[in-house]
Amino acid sequence: IEEGAKNMAFLRQRSNSLGLDLAATTEGFKQFSGAMIGTSLEGQATRDIFDGVNVAASVMGLGAEDAKGSFLALSQMMGKGKVSAEELRGQLGERIPGAFNIAARAMGMTTAELDKMMSEGKLIAEDFLPKFSDELKKTFGPGLDKSVNSAQANLNRFNNTMLELKLSLGRTLLPVVNSVMSAFKKGFQFLKNN
Repeated sequence: IEEGAKNMAFLRQRSNSLGLDLAATTEGFKQFSGAMIGTSLEGQATRDIFDGVNVAASVMGLGAEDAKGSFLALSQMMGKGKVSAEELRGQLGERIPGAFNIAARAMGMTTAELDKMMSEGKLIAEDFLPKFSDELKKTFGPGLDKSVNSAQANLNRFNNTMLELKLSLGRTLLPVVNSVMSAFKKGFQFLKNN
């Protein structure tokens, strides 16, 4: 429960500061963190990697579906234990332009060397993902000032506030609604039996 509370606080804070959609960010994190359970990247390392991808998503103005797709690709890498060209070039590369070149820089090698390492099945996800995340932050970090103040970022913040309001109202009103519904059920049962 404590780790879940840390994760929600992290997601709220980073969604707000980066101007990302909280619902989509939470969904992506749920999928991604599930793939990290039982690995050396569980916990804070998961949040750090997730944050690197979100920095890139914010600067590039990725929509919610593209951001979720990026996390699906990373989850699949982690699930397989190895990074394949399908996930890196295909799924991730379609959403984060230049992902392959960023990955090569992250690993300190040329794209040809990276390609060879992947084809031999030697690019281990647990080693790759933290480095890739750090390189995403280096690459896209300088563009954050502009992206976090964009119209889309501000619209996402507004939508996040509305979502939080709905959730808060739901938690407050749910007991009242439940008791009213219970009373209606009892009244209906009484009328039906008499």
